[in-house]
Amino acid sequence: MTLLGKLGLSPESAALEGTPEEVDARVRAAHDEKLRPARVEAARRISGWHEIVDDLVPRHRDWLVSASSDRIYIRHQGVVWAGDTAIPQVDNEELAYTVGDDRELHFYQRIRHPSAWSEHIRRQTAKELQKSAEEPTPEWMKP
Repeated sequence: MTLLGKLGLSPESAALEGTPEEVDARVRAAHDEKLRPARVEAARRISGWHEIVDDLVPRHRDWLVSASSDRIYIRHQGVVWAGDTAIPQVDNEELAYTVGDDRELHFYQRIRHPSAWSEHIRRQTAKELQKSAEEPTPEWMKP
């Protein structure tokens, strides 16, 4: 029989041994292990939140472009959860999210204008062509 068994202590009580910092770190880790899956389940139940494929490619202006859908996103900067819980604080906002390998959620907001990266490139190219057509031809380039 182990010393814990002889003293009538559970393995959980062993997690409370050590310095306050060590105990706090172990308690936090145990809490996070339960919190992450609960948040994933909560996110999947909210109709305005959409899980997206984690294929986001960084572009200019802090934009992240989905390689599969061509949609443009930015990182969500606001608070999503009510404190240290799985209770959503912004369930009326439309958000996209990815689930990391560590089951951590990453939230994004979709950019609606332009609606897609290819549309942005098309508009940018059209502006550049129009600008170059309006510029006069330098004297040295004229026949």
